[in-house]
Amino acid sequence: MCLGGVVISALIIPLSVPIINALLQHTVLCTVGYFILMAQGILAYSPVGWANYLTNDNNKIIHSTMQICGSILAISGSAVIIANTNLRLNTSHGICGLVATLLTAINLLAGIFNMFFNRTRKLRLLRCLHMCLGALTIFMAFIALILAFDLYYRIVNGDTIANLAIAFSVFALFGILLIALLNKRVGQP
Repeated sequence: MCLGGVVISALIIPLSVPIINALLQHTVLCTVGYFILMAQGILAYSPVGWANYLTNDNNKIIHSTMQICGSILAISGSAVIIANTNLRLNTSHGICGLVATLLTAINLLAGIFNMFFNRTRKLRLLRCLHMCLGALTIFMAFIALILAFDLYYRIVNGDTIANLAIAFSVFALFGILLIALLNKRVGQP
């Protein structure tokens, strides 16, 4: 429920106020990529998540598909804003967003490598690296979003709405990470 509040909060301003087209594309692509697809892809492996009744193979397919699609959208959203701002990193939101984008690209490659080469060899170190990078990636994406709420939403909506959006984001972040830690499937991402 908090994740839904985060997504609605992130999309309501750009979709309701006339803004620069590149900023709208950046917001929509990153929100859908990080906070809908990638966050739900992480929860696909959770024992208390929405996909817990599926088989392990189906969970792998869902996780992989959602992570690949979410990563492509998030990287595309970052590329749109980078191309239109010439990579000016003068805000904490921009710096954290760039770190999240780089981590997304690295984790996407690690996840694909893990998916294809895991069947032939049990690469526990790679699996652990993929899980840690995934947690760090979603953490940095949420931090970038929280900084955007703090920087931009205060101007447009005032302190109360900005604080509410930040609170939703913090609860959603800790909820996702906590549920991911509750993963009881040994050896699964």
